[in-house]
Amino acid sequence: MIALGAAGVLLMKRKIASGDMLKHVDGDLMLLLIGLFVVNAAFARTGLPMQILADLRHAGLDLQQPLVLFFTTSVLSNVVGNNPAAMLLVPYTAGHHPDLAAAALALGTGFSSNLIVFGSLAGIIVVEEARRRGIAISFWEFSRAGVPVTLASVALAAGWIWLLARWS
Repeated sequence: MIALGAAGVLLMKRKIASGDMLKHVDGDLMLLLIGLFVVNAAFARTGLPMQILADLRHAGLDLQQPLVLFFTTSVLSNVVGNNPAAMLLVPYTAGHHPDLAAAALALGTGFSSNLIVFGSLAGIIVVEEARRRGIAISFWEFSRAGVPVTLASVALAAGWIWLLARWS
């Protein structure tokens, strides 16, 4: 609501013409973001995400454990993207140690999403913007840099979460 309000104020200002302002809006990105939220909402209404999480719990994965939440988030971020993974798993940050669980969720979605292009919207945006400027970044080129960076980041973050869990 705040962003929409700010956009409305900017569009009403007379120093910059509304048409000039709207030229800077990335319509494709806006459509992608809108689609992301529509698909997430529709998918959530099917009940399938909660069923999958219940199945994981019955299989022995306790998402209330920070490291389990961290690694589940890391994997899920690269399957469905980091934003949908965070939205799906945020209910698991409530519990005995909500700060630790929130850190596990944030680090899991943030660091693991650099593994492959579609692990995060940021990766998609970078590749698309580079393409517009005449630079082609293939899936394999992105992954060649993303895999080692992600593995190192995830390992460090897992160690940090483990230490925090031991101290709390």
